[in-house]
Amino acid sequence: MKLFTGRKMFADNSDDDTGSSDSDTEQPTSSNIPKLPADFQAFSCTPVLTENEDATQDSADFFVLDTGAADESLKEKASKTNATEDKSNNPAGKHKAPKTFEDRQIEAVLAKSLIQPGYEQRYNEGAKSQSKKAIKRHNKAEKEKTKGSSWFGLPATELTEDIKRDLEVIQMRDSLDTKTHYKSNDRPVLPKYFQVGRILEHKADFYNSRVSMKNRKKSIVDELLADANFQRQNKRRYDDIKAKEAMTRRGAFQHK
Repeated sequence: MKLFTGRKMFADNSDDDTGSSDSDTEQPTSSNIPKLPADFQAFSCTPVLTENEDATQDSADFFVLDTGAADESLKEKASKTNATEDKSNNPAGKHKAPKTFEDRQIEAVLAKSLIQPGYEQRYNEGAKSQSKKAIKRHNKAEKEKTKGSSWFGLPATELTEDIKRDLEVIQMRDSLDTKTHYKSNDRPVLPKYFQVGRILEHKADFYNSRVSMKNRKKSIVDELLADANFQRQNKRRYDDIKAKEAMTRRGAFQHK
């Protein structure tokens, strides 16, 4: 920015004191108009301040050439301040590291958060007013989803048709396998809280007791239907039951 010092614009006419009174009354002509010096430059008073600068800046900086230099100096100062801020944020002059997958995940989660800029100005944001009865109903429904902490949060699994048939087969295990002793059922109805798991074979069982993917079944009923020994046993028991029914049927001992 250029600084200017005061200088006289007009030439002194102190030599002719008598002619000064006459010149005040006469009309201005081209002869009595003072001539400007050759190096004269017009200037204007324009405040050149950025947002970060203090308003108590030296008044000498307010005077700039009236050739658009005020706007240019403003742009230059703004660019310098931005450059200094970039250097302060990144003193080594290196490029910013690209965002990682974790950073993008954090930004996605924070975008859905209720706590945003200006959150303290919004009263009771995201809160839902409920009555005591509604809260009790909600707590009761949440409590019924699991058996409780004493059962390690055993869930109330959805009872589908396949799972229902498997549970019925498990309850009839005494009649399906008569050679093995099983504990009697503690309830006649199907359980409400249960969980279905899968047994993973050890690596040592790969060649001796591993079931191939082709022979794996989706449910216990499918495994029993695919078992040849189980089918022969059921057929033999079915024939015995039919033979007993034929002997106890009416007219079984009558001779023709």
